[in-house]
Formats: sequence, structure tokens, C-alpha cells
Amino acid sequence: METTFLSFPEINLDLLTKDLSIEAKPLWGSLNAWQMIEHLSDAIMVSIGEIEAPVFTDDDKVAKIKRMFIDSDSPFRKDFQSPIFRGDGIVFRNPTFYGAINELNSYMAKFVTYYEQNTSKIHSHPVFGPLTKSDWERFHSKHFTHHFKQFGQIG
Repeated sequence: METTFLSFPEINLDLLTKDLSIEAKPLWGSLNAWQMIEHLSDAIMVSIGEIEAPVFTDDDKVAKIKRMFIDSDSPFRKDFQSPIFRGDGIVFRNPTFYGAINELNSYMAKFVTYYEQNTSKIHSHPVFGPLTKSDWERFHSKHFTHHFKQFGQIG
């Protein structure tokens, strides 16, 4: 069965977040809605080089893991745990939940501008290693789909 993923960066964040509140309970996992939104911004920051993340995957396994998770039509597993997940005790960067959503919208636009000016730039993901612009678009499509399903915002 083929999974349909949100199309990054064309995602309509206003539509996806219009019914999302900070009280929303995830269908799985430990993130709350505010953490999820800032986590998505964090991932975009990594993809445009604003955050440098070490690669935790062994060099000899990066290509295989990338094929399995980024290049496939399979969704991310519900129990996938990021090696750089900030976890409990998080200090939010934005003063409000809606500020976090605005920041995410801003980073989605920054992604587009960044890769218009840096078409061949490569930045490393902590699990999947070095990724091109198209790899990052595929990752963000799957990542946004995963987290908005986590909060029941999409089916």
C-alpha cells in the first residue's frame, strides 16, 4: 500500500494547525503539540545549516538506512526515536504556541529561499547522513506527515 505524504514545502501549515491546541494529546509518543511544532522547526534548521547535528549512524550503514527510510514509500514508524530529541524539561524557544507555529511557517519559507540560493548544498541529518535539497524535501514531507498524523490533524 502506497502512503501519501504531505508535499514539502507546499504544506498549508495554517490548515494543519487551525484545530491544533497546546492541550492536544498525541495518538502516540511523548511530544506535546508545542514540542512537535518546535521539533519540526529544528529539523528545518538542520536542513538549511542553521544547526549542525552530528551523524549518529555508522558510516557503513548510512546509505542503507537512507534507502529504507528516505527513499522508500514507507512512512516513519510511530515509535521512531530521534537521537537528538530534546525530551522532557524542554525550554521553549518561542514565548507562545502560536509564536512557534509562526516560526515554523517562517522556517518553511527560509528553506525555499535557502535552496534557491544554494542549490547544491548538502547538510547532514543525524540519522540519515548527508542529504541534498531533494532528500531534505522528501524527509520533511515524511516527517511532517508523521507528526501531523501523531496529533490526528491528517488521516
